[in-house]
Amino acid sequence: MIGLILGLLMQTVSLEKPDPVATAPTADWLAGVWLLSADRTDLDRSACNSGTPLTYLADGTTSAWGESGRWSLVDDAPTETLIEVLPDTGDPDRLPMVGKQITQQLVRMGPDEGVLVDDAGARMQMLRCRAHDFAQ
Repeated sequence: MIGLILGLLMQTVSLEKPDPVATAPTADWLAGVWLLSADRTDLDRSACNSGTPLTYLADGTTSAWGESGRWSLVDDAPTETLIEVLPDTGDPDRLPMVGKQITQQLVRMGPDEGVLVDDAGARMQMLRCRAHDFAQ
């Protein structure tokens, strides 16, 4: 029981501040499928199969929410350029963003967790979808 409580406490702490042994974010670390939410408690890996995750592919392409684009990572700053907003599933309000670069700060919190911080300081919690999170 004590081990369970300590494990839960350690997980809670890891969400509050970066893991001191975690290295800076890298392109290899970022490549994958991620869930995003302003509130970490809203992130549930069961949503990995919902079609709403954000995908960063190793070839530099990204997709989510009816949009596609390109991404790169320099230091802790991912830069994304929106290329396309799909007419059936994308948000038409995002059309003016096509071709424009967006750079944010990325904090690596652990092997499967991170935080994106935009220019205004808004934080989006990130949780990696692992292979076994997808239904067969």
